[in-house]
Amino acid sequence: MELSDEDGRLLIELARKAIEERVNKGSRYIPPEEIRRRFSKEYGVFVTINRFKDG
Repeated sequence: MELSDEDGRLLIELARKAIEERVNKGSRYIPPEEIRRRFSKEYGVFVTINRFKDG
């Protein structure tokens, strides 16, 4: 599966929202239906989370 730059930006935003929702509210982020349809295939991923000094 190839992703466009726009897809990549959208997925990064989605990941940030999911992390913020879990950390700040303790709940699971459920993305809008359009996003779930767009990325409905299941794939494995490897993620590295970095924290920068300015935020």
